[in-house]
Amino acid sequence: MPFDCLALAIADEIWTSGRAGIRDVQEVLGCTTDGIIGRETLGAMRHRLRKRDAARAACVMLMQKRLERLRRLPRWQKFGQGWTSRADSIINLIPTLDLTAEGE
Repeated sequence: MPFDCLALAIADEIWTSGRAGIRDVQEVLGCTTDGIIGRETLGAMRHRLRKRDAARAACVMLMQKRLERLRRLPRWQKFGQGWTSRADSIINLIPTLDLTAEGE
């Protein structure tokens, strides 16, 4: 993937949240939210990754979506600060990661 910020956000979301994370990714990318990574989801990822600003925006939206979902969990009181810190860390990495678009 040419935009490491979105690749990192997607991998982290799926790794930490499983099917719920996959559905978050799909919702941000505008796919069917079935919790299965298939042709539609992969195609939407490739499409979103074509432009720098779209990849950055998707990265931020994905972390915001994650926090919205996690805030509804009963464990938010105990783990919310750490979850927020993790999402903020990924967002803060955006300027430091490879953002060289193909064809730009």
